[in-house]
Amino acid sequence: MDLEEATQKGNQIKEIKRLETAPPPVRKDYGWSPYLAIDFLEELDFKTNGYHEIFGEWGASSSPVLLGKKELFQNKLGYYVYGSKLIAKTLRVVLNVNVPNEIDSALNSFVLASSILYEKATSMPLPSKFKHNIFNETIFEVKQGSYVIKLYKEEWENSKGYDLRFSIQIKEL
Repeated sequence: MDLEEATQKGNQIKEIKRLETAPPPVRKDYGWSPYLAIDFLEELDFKTNGYHEIFGEWGASSSPVLLGKKELFQNKLGYYVYGSKLIAKTLRVVLNVNVPNEIDSALNSFVLASSILYEKATSMPLPSKFKHNIFNETIFEVKQGSYVIKLYKEEWENSKGYDLRFSIQIKEL
């Protein structure tokens, strides 16, 4: 890395630190400030790796929150934020179901995380019909104002495990 590249990289880091310290406002119908959205689930101990660019895409992900008994395989929750440098467009909570016979307690944690995320993202409580669908693992996609709310399930190949993904996205205009 030459001096010019090092200076450019240093300037980029300073700019990100400035954005983290004083995030610019974002209109609700455009998305969320990613520098605020990464902390939407901090009360549940989701710690993200910071919002940053990787291969031209901007995002953040949390360390997994492990659920259930401490064994080789555990169910776990993750939180993800995706978008551009200044605007997050997708917020997602993912439940990795590695131990299907412990799904009830995992679903309780997943519904709680989804409820908090929904409320922080929309300033409204999660509708009971959404909670019901999540508990019953019933996939859905609902357009609500400027949002698209989804629950979908991805079965893992060659395994009994699967992912449940709850996401809130901004509708494309």
